[in-house]
Amino acid sequence: MSDIGKRLEELIDFLQITKKDFARSIEYSPGNVTDWTKGRYKPSTKALSNIEKVYGVSQKWLLEGEGDMMIDTDFSNTDSRINEELGSITDDEIQLIKTYRMLNDKQKGKLEGYLERFIDESMEVKRGMSSTYQNGEEAATREKKHA
Repeated sequence: MSDIGKRLEELIDFLQITKKDFARSIEYSPGNVTDWTKGRYKPSTKALSNIEKVYGVSQKWLLEGEGDMMIDTDFSNTDSRINEELGSITDDEIQLIKTYRMLNDKQKGKLEGYLERFIDESMEVKRGMSSTYQNGEEAATREKKHA
């Protein structure tokens, strides 16, 4: 196994995903990933770029073993924005985001369309189950009449 192969294995272990999922997420075949980890071939510059883009992994670390695995990015602004918009994020939500990042653009579009339809249907069900009265005042007035 080559040094880059060892680092790819380390990355995949760190991400806690399968080689197949890793390959799919960077738009390469599982066979390519196996070839890289076994040292048969080295990843192309496009593959390295995809790994960096999808997972934020330093190409310098992958190629040379120097520096940190993850790109040193200041996420303080991002963290505060996430907290402001979403509040705290659960482990399940983090896993959902990781899984989402493995999808290609076409799959993401399909998933987003599905989620929009699912939410619309859920809202329709909620509206159907809600009070037949237009507002709280009307409901309270009718309840007083029947009391």
